[in-house]
Amino acid sequence: MALAGTREWSSRRPALSADTPKQLADRVEQALDLADRLLFTVTPREELDLAAQWQRMADQAWCGQLRHVVASTARMSSGDRDFAGDELGLALGLSPGAGRALVWECGAIASLPGLVEAVESGRLGPRHVKTVMRVLGEVSLTLEQRQAVALIALARYVDQTPAAWAELVRRLVLTVDPQAARRRRDERADERRADFYPRADQQGALWLQAPVEAVAAAQARVTAEARRLKAAGDERTMNQLVCDVALALLTDGTLSGQPAAPFEVHVVTPLSVLEGGDAEVAEIPGWGPLLPSTARGLARQAGGFSQVVVDAEGHVIAVGDRVRASTLRDAAQPPDDGFLVQAVRAMRQPPVVREPGSSGYRPSPRLTRFLRARDRTCVFPGCRQPAQLTDIDHRVPWPRGRTTADNLQCLCRHHHRAKHAVFRVVLDPDGTVVWITRGGWLFRRRPSGC
Repeated sequence: MALAGTREWSSRRPALSADTPKQLADRVEQALDLADRLLFTVTPREELDLAAQWQRMADQAWCGQLRHVVASTARMSSGDRDFAGDELGLALGLSPGAGRALVWECGAIASLPGLVEAVESGRLGPRHVKTVMRVLGEVSLTLEQRQAVALIALARYVDQTPAAWAELVRRLVLTVDPQAARRRRDERADERRADFYPRADQQGALWLQAPVEAVAAAQARVTAEARRLKAAGDERTMNQLVCDVALALLTDGTLSGQPAAPFEVHVVTPLSVLEGGDAEVAEIPGWGPLLPSTARGLARQAGGFSQVVVDAEGHVIAVGDRVRASTLRDAAQPPDDGFLVQAVRAMRQPPVVREPGSSGYRPSPRLTRFLRARDRTCVFPGCRQPAQLTDIDHRVPWPRGRTTADNLQCLCRHHHRAKHAVFRVVLDPDGTVVWITRGGWLFRRRPSGC
């Protein structure tokens, strides 16, 4: 897409080549001089470019330190390596434990092919690497399995934020050893807990750990109640409302006697999974992948199904009519597996493809389902807010812009405000949402949650 006065962020000057410490210090001096000269004349485009230059130099320094730590440790005798972290801690002003942890971290990263090289070339940043190491550190995989996950993740990486890339890595971890993944899930579910602790200024905090589907349902429930109060004119902020609703439900069990606000948790489940297959994984948008067995368990409890049709590249092209689960359960014998058979049969029917538009301001239910299925999350690059908890925004304001799929997008409340304040948003023909900054830099959010 060619837009006057804009420039692709990915086309900015290439990443720095690997520098010696002296060369890197010279680059820092040059950047400081440039920053001083541009202090009062810098443009919005230059502001982002300067911040990125500093980050690239920080990335090169991180790579240089990592390679040096790995190389210097390898040169030590096997007996002396036990004390490499203590020596490094003294040099960096760290505790002995932190020095040993740094040596271990550098070695673990270097054992996975391509990660450091990807940072040096500018494809990834250290945050990406630390995110994937954190995900891999949560599971028990062999070195060969960890290396396979890293290589596949690098091959599939397409300008993702660390959080989005971590979701891809979690999906790969589930597919490497599904049986081990099910065992880990059950063990973690047994560790569910709630922690309560004090904070400063007479505040307290509550932290919960539970299976992701339960937490996603809790988020959907409290957000639905908070939105209902906001729509009724409540002057509290959404954060305040979500907190107050959650506390009210925990302490009183009700909200002033009102019936519960309707809410949904969307689970994207391949048809092969409903049929009993384990080759693919399901997903709760914004939360991450689910094991096939978990998805089938949730499907048996579902309130309804919507058929989502995708093309060869996985882009949503149609959404069928909603099928109420009650009608399928009435026909299901026996109640569990028979119900899934009925669900698969309903989802295999050819979709009724109709233009999901609306003549007025508000999108129709069919169009809303299409948008939630297409976008999955807020369409700001890297935002993971689930689509059913977002606003439906007209890219070109109504009535100048129509209420159609190509002019609507899912935006969380924060990025809805950001779009009107500092960004311009356009849509590429392939479904990519292009965000344009004040200075004309282009950032892309690819379709299907990529």
